[in-house]
Amino acid sequence: MLVRQYHRGDGPVPRYARLRSESGIYHIMWRGVNRQKIFLHDDDRIGFLEKLSAVKSRTDLQIYAYCLMSNHVHLLVKEQAEPLGTTMKRLGTSYVQWYNQRHDRVGHLFQGRYVSEPVEDERYLLAATRYIHQNPIKAGLSRNCGTYPWSSFPAYKSGQEICTGTTDVQFILEIAGGRQALISYHEQLGDEEFLDIESVSRVSDAELREIIEEMLGGVSLSVLRDMNPQARDQVLYQAKAIPGTSLRQIARIAGFSKSAVERARLME
Repeated sequence: MLVRQYHRGDGPVPRYARLRSESGIYHIMWRGVNRQKIFLHDDDRIGFLEKLSAVKSRTDLQIYAYCLMSNHVHLLVKEQAEPLGTTMKRLGTSYVQWYNQRHDRVGHLFQGRYVSEPVEDERYLLAATRYIHQNPIKAGLSRNCGTYPWSSFPAYKSGQEICTGTTDVQFILEIAGGRQALISYHEQLGDEEFLDIESVSRVSDAELREIIEEMLGGVSLSVLRDMNPQARDQVLYQAKAIPGTSLRQIARIAGFSKSAVERARLME
């Protein structure tokens, strides 16, 4: 359930409470804005993995599994001293800046904040690892985990992966009972339900209108027209971070063009 913590005026606007993991381990899913592709070429995937490895080196983030799909990413990680939100922001900013420069574009790439769920026990951890690695199979991109190069499964199967050293395999291998046991486990198609590209429910127009009006202190959306550009853009920017919304929907509800919503930025 969304936990709304709204403040009046031009101060902080909505954030959504995340379930905390006692183990520090989280399954994360991050998707492209409006479900657009976040990887156009293999070089983009390599770039993301390099950024992920760099963040790991800097923060000691433990990475147990990952899978790069065309328009979303799955990660299974363990939070370290740096808060996970800070680490993910570091990763997202680094990749988006690199990606935008590479493809001569501007604007957001990811759909607001990542979504996450805590992983608290070993059975769930193994199932989440398999689920992440089997994403390409369920999407029809691969016949088995071993033939899809853009996941961490090769690191478990052969000890090699596209970006060497990204995955911390030892913990999962110990829980699974060794390399062969883990491979055999992955040969069984899992039926557990985890975060996926459809996990975030769409927000209705009425719900979005209510959320934005609460951001504004309970007044009508029409006041956006009379707000100074900086304050207005802050509201539009935060609206884009609401899970289950789209640029077109925000533009329609708020009464601005889609491009105006897309350009909205927070001022330092």
